[in-house]
Amino acid sequence: MTKKKNSILDTNYLFPQWCAIVGWCIFIVCAILLPFHKEMPDLFTFTTINILPQEDQGWLVTKSNWWIEFLISGLAISMLLVAFTRVKEEDEFTINLRLKSGAWALKLYTIAIVLGTLLIYGDIYMELMTVSFVVCFLIFIGKFHHELYKLRKETEDEE
Repeated sequence: MTKKKNSILDTNYLFPQWCAIVGWCIFIVCAILLPFHKEMPDLFTFTTINILPQEDQGWLVTKSNWWIEFLISGLAISMLLVAFTRVKEEDEFTINLRLKSGAWALKLYTIAIVLGTLLIYGDIYMELMTVSFVVCFLIFIGKFHHELYKLRKETEDEE
């Protein structure tokens, strides 16, 4: 039995290219529906047990509409699919670009979270924190594809 040696080009963690299209479709649907989650019909209403009740809820059992949970989960899954999809030419430079873009996105995201925590209060803060994880993915995707575009443009100019 031979063991396969891990190399820098081992990209088994990346999804096939079609996953990016599926991811963007899910993202668009969830992003459009998210602001209207309170007005959505009670198709997904479940009885839940409140461990830490809020002022306007009962102590033990409440009915809650799960649209927000489905939409936020959809956003998370869609961004994961888009962020970790292979590009046509996956090589050492692309992997390095992916790593640098991820680090850049995490730094910028951390600054945004700290500023949001210091400057925003109340219900708006909770809503911001609920969907803020999507921002990190969006920054990563934007930075990665921008750098990839610049690289391809430089390569075309040299030829």
